[in-house]
Amino acid sequence: MIYLLSPAGYASGGPELMHQLGYKLNLLGYEAYMYYWNKKEDVDPVCDVYKKYHVPYMERVVGTACDVVVMPEVLAYNIKMFEGMKRVLWWLSVDNANCSEDDIAYIRECADIYHLVQSQYAYEYVRDTLKIREDRIFWLSDYLNSEFFVTDYDDNCRDDVVLYNPKKGLSKTLELIAESDYRIRWQALKGLSPAGMREVMRRAKVYIDFGNHPGKDRIPREAAISGCLIVTNRSGSAANAEDVPILDCYKFDNSTTTAEALQVIYDMLDDYSNRRLDYEAYNERTRQEYIEFERDTLRFFEMICGKASESCDSQGSYITCMLDAIEKGIYDEAYRYLVKYRLDGHEETIVIDVIETVIRIGLEEYNEAQMCALRGIKKDPHNYELYLYLMQISVETGWLNHISDYCEKAMIYSKGTADEEFVRSRCYELLEILKAQTD
Repeated sequence: MIYLLSPAGYASGGPELMHQLGYKLNLLGYEAYMYYWNKKEDVDPVCDVYKKYHVPYMERVVGTACDVVVMPEVLAYNIKMFEGMKRVLWWLSVDNANCSEDDIAYIRECADIYHLVQSQYAYEYVRDTLKIREDRIFWLSDYLNSEFFVTDYDDNCRDDVVLYNPKKGLSKTLELIAESDYRIRWQALKGLSPAGMREVMRRAKVYIDFGNHPGKDRIPREAAISGCLIVTNRSGSAANAEDVPILDCYKFDNSTTTAEALQVIYDMLDDYSNRRLDYEAYNERTRQEYIEFERDTLRFFEMICGKASESCDSQGSYITCMLDAIEKGIYDEAYRYLVKYRLDGHEETIVIDVIETVIRIGLEEYNEAQMCALRGIKKDPHNYELYLYLMQISVETGWLNHISDYCEKAMIYSKGTADEEFVRSRCYELLEILKAQTD
């Protein structure tokens, strides 16, 4: 059994990541439960935004030497309470760690505590400052809420808006605001629901962050994947190119004057379309994070739990097993083979893109399914199967901006193939379903 510790009723990046881990672990065949810290009597400890992860919770932790407890660094002061279990301290940040010098000494001395790190910044801290042996440190980063990856919006409808987080680096931001002219409209990210954040980010051009960057922060990635250009300082994780891999010209240090910073931002607003190309590699890496997270989760928990998932002896055998599970409608089993396929280092082919799209649709992970299909189309722009799946995703989700294009391409690229009639029939079937939904 795996227990994941999280503050009760609290919505933030760390608690969401704990719920994401629980969701993935249960899909991978483990038995994972949340344990909510500071739970109030007769109050649901699960935030509404995390109920979609369907992670069950326990009222108390009753662990044995075979059980695992995973706690974030903000709860590190409680690690002594779980002696006798396999303890994992997950460094989701460095600056927010909640532990005394005595706690740090205890953690440093306990060779039976495993350390997961979310960022390069955390890795260097655990290795160099805490002096933890490298064979006790394992990489498990994070991935964005998949709703940020939905592409069903018009990227041309953006205003000369610069977004900022009023909870981070506000003094520097206020300097910029005070000296800026009419060319910038400033907007603070506050009082917004997750859906509201996404909507605002899809209408702005720039996001600035001059805060302390205690870990590999989510908001810069959320803004970038939503189409914003990113500007940061060089504090915390933003100091290295691993955690915040944007061009150096978009990272300011203490020697950068307010006038110089504003000029960069004016240039970004004026040349938005071209400057956006500077962030393609950053965004592509963000799109791959959920794949890396699944692979690293399986690798670590196979090791710590001593439970190896079923392997196949070849790339072809994995594909056969995935297809057999899909045919039976056992999508979680197909998913486990997919993650193991990647853990074993097999090639990311167009066949895998198609199979993964089907698996994600079967798991109702429509955002991920859309990403898989679009990734496959980059490899094979004439793959009519993927356009059909994109049509299906559009019907399931109501993301209809591109459905006519998907339909047209599916029929054009299937023309002259053995599947031509099936594709045409399936397109009409999906359009009829959509018509029935909208009537």
